[in-house]
Amino acid sequence: MSSFEGKLVHGNGNHNILYEAISLDRFDGDNLKSSLYWLSHAHCDHMKGLESHELTKHLISNPGVKIYCTDITKKLLRHMKGYQHLHRHLVTLLINEPTLVLIPVNDQSQGVCITLTAMSAGHCPGSAMLLIEGADGTVLYTGDFRLDKGAASLLPALHDSFGGVKKVDHLYCDTTFLTRKTMNIVSRAECEEEIVEQVKSHISRGNNYHVVLKTKAKLGYENVYRILYERFRMKTHVRAEDAEVYSGIPEINEIVTLDNRTQVHTCWRSVQGGGLQDKNAAGLVSHGGCDTLNRPGVEVKVIHLSTMWFALTENKHTSVKVDSDTVRCCYSFHSSYSEIEDFIRYINPCYAYPNVLPMDATMEQTQHLLNSFLSKRADDASPELCQTNSWKSVHEIDSWWIAEKRSTNNTGFSSPKKPKLENEDNGSEQSTPTGSREATPELSLWSDSSDLENETPADAD
Repeated sequence: MSSFEGKLVHGNGNHNILYEAISLDRFDGDNLKSSLYWLSHAHCDHMKGLESHELTKHLISNPGVKIYCTDITKKLLRHMKGYQHLHRHLVTLLINEPTLVLIPVNDQSQGVCITLTAMSAGHCPGSAMLLIEGADGTVLYTGDFRLDKGAASLLPALHDSFGGVKKVDHLYCDTTFLTRKTMNIVSRAECEEEIVEQVKSHISRGNNYHVVLKTKAKLGYENVYRILYERFRMKTHVRAEDAEVYSGIPEINEIVTLDNRTQVHTCWRSVQGGGLQDKNAAGLVSHGGCDTLNRPGVEVKVIHLSTMWFALTENKHTSVKVDSDTVRCCYSFHSSYSEIEDFIRYINPCYAYPNVLPMDATMEQTQHLLNSFLSKRADDASPELCQTNSWKSVHEIDSWWIAEKRSTNNTGFSSPKKPKLENEDNGSEQSTPTGSREATPELSLWSDSSDLENETPADAD
């Protein structure tokens, strides 16, 4: 659950605010005075105040104020109840495409120019980190993220044309699992293979054998649906409201269904106190009127996808059998302790700050851990000195949401791009007012794995 309050507070004693006109992932309170907003992804703990009348009034009264996000996030919001009215106020950023943006400032008629670059966060459909470059220095805000060790070396926006790591002054980092109980977390690829085997062992017994994917998040496990569709040519039954959200993204929409005759379901809810152990008509009833799971003779297997249970029990396995027809599988959307450390040590920012309060920790303890990952960095370090990792020529992050396809030079990185003006014509349909642009991102939905959720209360199940 995000603890970030929207402003880039410089916590080095003075508590100054960097880029004071910008708010990230918060749209309430003092953030309603901001002139530019960033929405990293469509999870509810990063959308506080987004649906409010106060924000809408602020946007309408100040036409130059926009909410920046990725194209996928914009499409999701267009089909989410309570957010459709924001469509004309959303401006999309292309992944790894520097964009020169003018921040409207009340007391400066010309405003302030900054460069914004979105890059893969590996967390969910549309999720992205944001790199801000301007007069207040270089800031990287991760939002929520999960990147494998070494993945930072594959992010072109973090490197110059020689392959050297850019100097990052301030890093605001997802610290959800910055705890020794989650030093290492099973990769999503491993867990997905385990889920496939669990599903296969059950549905192969006959047409009356059905599987329920028990997920804490309202949305969030789309890559699992994709893999099951590819392996078994079987779509996942979802609720009508979820199907509506997916309808704007063909790559997801084609692997889910409202037809409850399929053998894979994620349309459940527990009633009358029925918990995970209750898998009968009294305890497991799907949303949207699905009655297949309650029919006589239907055998239901529940696969509970979670992370927090494995963390709390310090269980290192990919899956744990609960009973004859219930199993838990570890599936995380956030980086582990070791992955966070690897990311920070690679970037080596001047300062790093936590975005999330981890379990069984204080902010002071979390800040101390982040500080321990930092090392003194010479401002005049040459690109060669920054190259501490072996470079790879394949720009594919361990995230199925975003797979960059680009030509590279002999360093393994494409030449740096000149920032585009936000109103520069890119040939795409204009669905937002003058000064903004609607663009098709340079990404593929199908590369590896991640999640999307509307969590209640948090995605760290």
